[in-house]
Amino acid sequence: MSAPSSALDQSAFFVPFIDSHRLSQCKKTYEMMVERGMESWTMAGRAVSWAEDQDPLGHVKASAYLPYITNCVIRLMESFQGQLGDKYPDFISGKGKGFLSNKSELKINRVAKYPDMLIVGLHIQEVHHDRIAVGYQIWSSAQQVLIAEMLAWTVFFDYKSKKTLNLLENGQEFSNLYSTLVDRKARSDDAFNEWKKKQEVSHVNLRKDRRRDQKI
Repeated sequence: MSAPSSALDQSAFFVPFIDSHRLSQCKKTYEMMVERGMESWTMAGRAVSWAEDQDPLGHVKASAYLPYITNCVIRLMESFQGQLGDKYPDFISGKGKGFLSNKSELKINRVAKYPDMLIVGLHIQEVHHDRIAVGYQIWSSAQQVLIAEMLAWTVFFDYKSKKTLNLLENGQEFSNLYSTLVDRKARSDDAFNEWKKKQEVSHVNLRKDRRRDQKI
């Protein structure tokens, strides 16, 4: 097996469906997430820690979700390496031109508990010249449902000038990054819209079946 070739590849062990005793559950959850527009290559997974993640009632506490999401945030930033090239080391280390989190909002939809493998995926929802809005989703492999979601804004920032960074005015590398982000958003949007259409058709067919059953 060849050695990992990029920072993104090196952190791929965070992806649980590669090797897990709950392989089938993780794979099914992964497929459901991808179908709904989550990027497959930036997902991150982590097993629930019985001692560290749970509250006295045996549920994953709100503060425990942030480290799960952070792993996915880092993989998002690692995915920029291909566009930034030699500028990537300074970008990821916060030297010169980099990024910072502006604001975020976490919504918990249902509880999770040990044992479980939680998988975090992302969907880039807005792309601007100096910032992006990213929707993160946390899914339970044991329940195979969405349990928490966060909308977060990431701002591109020039640490030397202390100003936001316009991706289209700072060289070819950052311009390429902007174009790639726009493309990634479009691909996720297309996947989500296709899934939504299938759900609408399914609901229409279900209503037809119910009306037919009522007539019989």
